[in-house]
Amino acid sequence: MTLFDALFETSSNIIVRGIRWIFNLPIQFYFRTYNMLLHIRYPQWNGYIRNPYFLLGLKHFTVGKGTSFAPKAELTAWRRYNEFVYHPHVTIGCNCHFGKACHITAINEITIGDNLLTGQYVIISDHAHGESTADQLLIPPSERRLTTKGPVHIGNNVWIGDRVAILSGVSIGDGAIIGCNAVVTHDVPPRCVVGGVPAKILKKL
Repeated sequence: MTLFDALFETSSNIIVRGIRWIFNLPIQFYFRTYNMLLHIRYPQWNGYIRNPYFLLGLKHFTVGKGTSFAPKAELTAWRRYNEFVYHPHVTIGCNCHFGKACHITAINEITIGDNLLTGQYVIISDHAHGESTADQLLIPPSERRLTTKGPVHIGNNVWIGDRVAILSGVSIGDGAIIGCNAVVTHDVPPRCVVGGVPAKILKKL
């Protein structure tokens, strides 16, 4: 590659990035305005969310500064489902970063510490549609009462890989690492690497 070719390629990249930046300005303005309105409507919400898929019950969410949600996030706190009433609360710390299409849903309590990092398609849920009993299986899942095994607690500096499911009644200690595709059904001690279905300890740090 000649010096001229290198300069031409560099200048072309700069021009392309400049054009993309200009065309993205309206989108950036829209989401900044959208988040500003969220902050006004929900003073306890201090995060930033871009192009969410579905939001419900944000008044039950408390989100710290510097926390961001990638596109397609689904955040739900169910105060009422069918004729049943619940008392949800979700607390998320500061400087957490949730990957694309994360799903956080609560009827009880979900607490997440600071500096959480997740991959894509992560679900954190403190409930399920009914229980695995014979009489419940006769009812359509969407009509069953939401049930919970307890709150979900996630500590500080936790890293969660792609497509992880964290289920109700689980506590995850500080500094834990959850491998991709894991299903977490039991407590995870601090500074441990876990993986699998159901998730098991692979390494203690």
